[in-house]
Amino acid sequence: MKNLTKKQIREMFWNEHPQFKNDFRKTYKQNDYKTDIRVSFTDFTWNLYKNGIITEKQLNDTTL
Repeated sequence: MKNLTKKQIREMFWNEHPQFKNDFRKTYKQNDYKTDIRVSFTDFTWNLYKNGIITEKQLNDTTL
């Protein structure tokens, strides 16, 4: 299991979801983003967890 930081997880998400590139805002918090982005991020982190890339704690603690 990799020891990824929250910042690295977020960067991975934005890199792997170029369809949301124009929606990224440095100052936005989790709930400032549209629902489809938040759901995609949740699915993304869930898959990282299920594949052993992040821990359950990281899954629960990491937000956009």
